[in-house]
Amino acid sequence: MNLSFFLEPISKELTQSIKGQNSWIYDLDIYVDKFPKWKDAKIAIIGVPEQRGTINNKGTKLGPNQVRKEFYKLQKGSFCPKVVDLGNIKQGLTLEDTHGALRELCEFFMQNDIITLIIGGSHDMVLAQYRAFETREPMLNFVNVDAYLDQESIEQGLSKSYLDEVLYPEDAKKSYLWSYTHLAYQSYLTDELTTRSLASMWENIKRVGEIKGNIPALEPKLRDAHLFSFDVSAIRSGDFSATFDSVPFGLSSEEACQLTWYAGASDKLRTIGLYEYNPLLDNRNQSAKVVATMIWYFIEGYKHRLTDLDFSSSAFTKYIVSFDDKTQEKMTFYKHNITEKWWMLVDDIYTFPCAYEDYQMAVNGELPNRWLTLVSKLM
Repeated sequence: MNLSFFLEPISKELTQSIKGQNSWIYDLDIYVDKFPKWKDAKIAIIGVPEQRGTINNKGTKLGPNQVRKEFYKLQKGSFCPKVVDLGNIKQGLTLEDTHGALRELCEFFMQNDIITLIIGGSHDMVLAQYRAFETREPMLNFVNVDAYLDQESIEQGLSKSYLDEVLYPEDAKKSYLWSYTHLAYQSYLTDELTTRSLASMWENIKRVGEIKGNIPALEPKLRDAHLFSFDVSAIRSGDFSATFDSVPFGLSSEEACQLTWYAGASDKLRTIGLYEYNPLLDNRNQSAKVVATMIWYFIEGYKHRLTDLDFSSSAFTKYIVSFDDKTQEKMTFYKHNITEKWWMLVDDIYTFPCAYEDYQMAVNGELPNRWLTLVSKLM
């Protein structure tokens, strides 16, 4: 594939204005004059200067380069994976053309075992990330962070209505969505009937109040994610004002960074998108700094991935919990001895991420809700 056909370089003026010893600008292979050597990279940054999917948040097409200015300044940590910045996707004649190009890029990099880190752009571009899994992942786990449910009518713009295509495909038999998790929605911003309908289909639809102050409890779900999407409207306006849908309540910027760290640490994750940042509404680039820091934490999380999940190895401890009843039911758990992360065995075949609390429930003679949900989905 000729990648430069889809992508345009970053201007020299942007990169030359960045200073700072040991900052990311000196370690990134950036598409400026010649195309980066991407084949040994672990993460590929792609900007999407596209705003035709939004009606109210015009200005998002300027977001990628503004975020780059702040990310390039950040100090690079030790033992970081190779990251390449492939520039911005060329805007298609239509919005659908841009979607198609981004899908092809995501598919291509998945084939080459490289994570795509998308800087948006409007949130409808997550459709391209989702469609990239059509021929690759029969059991896709999608984690979406957004204050809104994005199931409005198309008159509100594709960025506010894209989710129906993901959750309710025309041919249900062709659906490859195994699990959908929606984090940080706000009740006063969402239709109650829509929320109930969504919660009846998917078990992990969480209000912002349910997750604030307890982000680590979400780690098992993020560890299982293939696709992670973050609409910055989920961050409270005091921390992040640069989006049209900004509201006073929401996640803190620290909590947003925690979520991206956990996403980076997921050995399953193949693509991440950060959407709806609007530089026209930014005060002294404060919101751009938040998105840049979220990227920094994602890369830090990547360094903590467990690439070899051999549960029979000495890296893991196996726990078997027997239930004292006539069924003689047993549950098997595995704990990684260094990270202390947990997994549970389901149907004696499938291994899923879980939490220590799930093991504790089993020890106390209770079947964990996570286990019950997984068993029902596999039936």
